[in-house]
Amino acid sequence: MSQTRDRMSRRMVSCQKVFFSAGYGKVLLTTMLEQLFGSKTRVRMLAQFLHHPDEVFYVRELTRLVNTQINAVRREIQNLEKMGIIIEGSATAEEKGIKHPGLKRKYYLVNTQCPLVNEIQALFTKAYIMTECKLPEQILKLGEIRYLAFMGVL
Repeated sequence: MSQTRDRMSRRMVSCQKVFFSAGYGKVLLTTMLEQLFGSKTRVRMLAQFLHHPDEVFYVRELTRLVNTQINAVRREIQNLEKMGIIIEGSATAEEKGIKHPGLKRKYYLVNTQCPLVNEIQALFTKAYIMTECKLPEQILKLGEIRYLAFMGVL
């Protein structure tokens, strides 16, 4: 029994080394997502939209939330809108809960009808689990594992 546990631990440590040495550490995984999606701003905006799928955001609000310049946000909104990942919605400031009577702004929200949204959300969730939740370390602490399956929704 002890030999089996030692082998499992060695395999897990080996997998963990490969995982992190291949560039999947917290910072490097974020960089990988940035390279995959083309820009840091796009990754941050996607994370914001996907983390709050029922909320609407306006341009300046997104600029503050993702901590970048307004022109970069506008450019990425245009790109994401062309891809069909987000859609434009118009709402009055009162509907958003802001006290500027009569002010109209363009709001943006996740297009839940886009077939790729769930897949992109799953990718971001996996990236979060692997970096923020420290999954490899937690699995090592469990000891001997004969079968491991990832199922369900976060």
